[in-house]
Amino acid sequence: MEDSTDSKRNKVDGLSLCFQNLQVCSTPGTVENSQKSGYEKSLPSSSNSYLTQPRILEPDFLPFYPQSFNGGIHIGDWRHSDYRRPMVENLTRANSGFGEASTSIWVNQNSPIGLNAARGGRVNGMIAENLNLNCCGVGGQNYCGGCYQNSRSPGVFWTPDGINYQDYLNWLQNMLTSRNQVIINTVVEGVLGMILLLMTDRHGHQFFNRLMESVNECQLQLIVAEITSQPELLIDVSLTPYGSKSVKKLLKKLGKMPLTSKVISALSSGFYRLMIDLTGSSVILRCLDFADTWQNESLYREALRHCLDLAKHEKGCISFNKFITSSQGLGRKILLHFIASQSVYLSQDPSGNYVLQHVLGLHDPVCTEIICCQLRGKYVLLSSQKGGSHVVEKCLNSPWMDYAIEDFIKWDRFWQLARDRYGNYVIQTALKATKRTNSRFHQDLLEILQMHFDDLQSGYGKNVINLILNRIPLD
Repeated sequence: MEDSTDSKRNKVDGLSLCFQNLQVCSTPGTVENSQKSGYEKSLPSSSNSYLTQPRILEPDFLPFYPQSFNGGIHIGDWRHSDYRRPMVENLTRANSGFGEASTSIWVNQNSPIGLNAARGGRVNGMIAENLNLNCCGVGGQNYCGGCYQNSRSPGVFWTPDGINYQDYLNWLQNMLTSRNQVIINTVVEGVLGMILLLMTDRHGHQFFNRLMESVNECQLQLIVAEITSQPELLIDVSLTPYGSKSVKKLLKKLGKMPLTSKVISALSSGFYRLMIDLTGSSVILRCLDFADTWQNESLYREALRHCLDLAKHEKGCISFNKFITSSQGLGRKILLHFIASQSVYLSQDPSGNYVLQHVLGLHDPVCTEIICCQLRGKYVLLSSQKGGSHVVEKCLNSPWMDYAIEDFIKWDRFWQLARDRYGNYVIQTALKATKRTNSRFHQDLLEILQMHFDDLQSGYGKNVINLILNRIPLD
């Protein structure tokens, strides 16, 4: 009897391991004896067989990771040395990343999509180096591991060669619509290792959006922990078009939850990089929209630290103005006061003067007074500069215009500003502002200018003369 059994075992070992020799079932259930192939009937009944029989599953649950031998490693066209051993928990994890790039050792049973597979376990720089998701754990070329099992690694469920990556993600999205928490948990655990890559992909970010609509708070904790574990990668993601949309979707999902602080803290580590980029700055601004002031504390701290650098940056000054507008609470107050204290420096900078103009346009009485007072003695110089002249006009239209008017009257060649390319607009604004407020300085300005009418008959001076002759309309 033993010889007969050994003979059968030898015949089994002599067969090649390819899926043509296996009975592959497309639905869960038992295999009837009448449908078994000769190969299956010849297998020993030992539970240690490397061909695991399909389990009887609940009818409403589609198994994501059917038992199968040596799934991912077979992608490399070589057989795992322990393929005869029973599957154990520690072997169902993704490849640690050393040696052959593989979707998994045992079809990544507990992780339907493994990042370490095609990246050799090395995550650093994955965003910048290669955004090709087809080579990042979903299975390179014609192979897909995990949920869609590798066709060269037979089991209860399999996908044919050439499975489309987009179809694969659509299939996962359909699984999410079931609202079955067991299925959703499996999907979350499966994509967790490559969640940042999915967020940057044209098709992957659509799947991520659906995932955000399906997960509960516990699953969100797993996702947030993963994407914030390497803040520099989250910054890279936020600088990409699809990545920024995904991060904003996450922020919307989190709302004012405590988890939001963790995401914002990670983003704040790359505050300057994000703020000088149009795409990245939209993520920072979304934080201000969705989170509480205390949750955005790290952003306000970074804004204060990089205030002058952003204000002087050609693109950064634009996003910084938007940040100022959306700011709230104590963080806003501190930021505005700091900008006001640096008004002399910012007013003479080609980009910084835009930030100063923006702050003046907010009509904050305390900050406006500080700015107007700080600029005393500089108004004449600023009036002849392209950017500075706009700052002076903002000051003239404020309740503290007298600081600027006094500077003008003290200068004995004040009338020459009326002949300047930019200064003539400042003088016109001063005449209108003093007339509108019935300022005591209005008549003083008129007398000085009328004394030099002959000198103002040409060039930009004519604009000032025409304004006076038209009785200085207030529009």
